[in-house]
Amino acid sequence: MALLREFSKQTLFIVVTHNKRTMAEADMLYGVTQEIKGISRIASVQLADATKFAI
Repeated sequence: MALLREFSKQTLFIVVTHNKRTMAEADMLYGVTQEIKGISRIASVQLADATKFAI
């Protein structure tokens, strides 16, 4: 992860994963939800803001 952090200063990385440890290192998460069949919504979370709401 340290190597990705170093390269991310100059490069944007898009990683597709469900791995919790990988997601925990991200600055921003994007996802797609489908609460109602056939209707998808895009959700995004900036992790710096999300930590304010953590228990």
